Amino acid sequence: MSYVKNTKLGLSLLLFICIMAGTGTYYKLKDPQDVVVLINGEPVTVAEFNLLLKDNLAFTYAYFKNKYGIDDKKDFWESTYSGENPLTVVKERTLENLKKIKVQQRLAKEKGVIDEISYTSFLTKWKEENRRRQAAVKSNKVIYGPVQYAEKDYYHYVLSNMITKLKATLQSQKEIMTSDDVLRRYYEENKLNFRASDTKKIEEIAIAFDTDRQQQDARIVMEMIRNQLNEGQGLKSVMDHYEMNPSMKISYEAQVWDKTAERLGYRTSPMMQSIVQRLEAGHVSEVFDENGALHMVTCTESIAGGYLTFDEVKHGLLETYVNFKYDEIIDHLIRHAEVKINEKMYNKIKV
Repeated sequence: MSYVKNTKLGLSLLLFICIMAGTGTYYKLKDPQDVVVLINGEPVTVAEFNLLLKDNLAFTYAYFKNKYGIDDKKDFWESTYSGENPLTVVKERTLENLKKIKVQQRLAKEKGVIDEISYTSFLTKWKEENRRRQAAVKSNKVIYGPVQYAEKDYYHYVLSNMITKLKATLQSQKEIMTSDDVLRRYYEENKLNFRASDTKKIEEIAIAFDTDRQQQDARIVMEMIRNQLNEGQGLKSVMDHYEMNPSMKISYEAQVWDKTAERLGYRTSPMMQSIVQRLEAGHVSEVFDENGALHMVTCTESIAGGYLTFDEVKHGLLETYVNFKYDEIIDHLIRHAEVKINEKMYNKIKV
């Protein structure tokens, strides 16, 4: 049996019970054949591979549904569609996920963020955490999160926390520089991503309702108004006609929708905010229901918003920049990762 990297090199299974990649860590496996792949010398067991594989099942179903119109069926995973096999796709995607995870874990270990990255160690900590939580509940102590973590949930929880700490460590060790000068350069290079929202002059018509019947009647009237506006009638003449109807709780308001109105709208009228953001000058919105009334909006003018200043975006920019540089580091590590697959075990993995 051999481990093969890109079908080229063989590696004896006995090498699993040795010092890997000069790390000084011994990997003692009860059965070396449990290892599916080595990523930079770090073993991935069948159990860990299968855990990550489950994350990719829904993606694979959706991929073949969207591309080939194929639904799940008895022989779905064994079938081939225009040269593509679902089992191959899900395993390759899982392998790519594991490459990203393992290079991050390896880096975190090198930086002192974590001290152990084996799956055996993870399982031990997972069981210990669940025992701790169960004991806390029995003692009427407060715990945050679930009473018991599922294996997959705890895996991703630990991974997420590790990544957060790793980013902070890379910053503190100056491997990700975050001085104002660095952030300003990034801001200038990506200024198009920091455009302020356009200021829009809008006119809004609303009909309030208290009952389902009133809502139905209001919708009929709103659609009539919308048709009249689309036919070129002025809003004022249309409103003069309907404002005289005492049975309708109809209102009209002209507004300037700027940054202040947008922030207020996000809290009180999220649907209105979303519609106004997309509405172009000279256009009429669809009728929409929000806050106990039917609404319709026309945009009479749109004024380009310019760019947000560095000081306005600095806080969010820091997080964006750190994530950008972190992704650069991890992408580089992925590209240079050494992957050695145990083909016999890899081929045995099924869904």
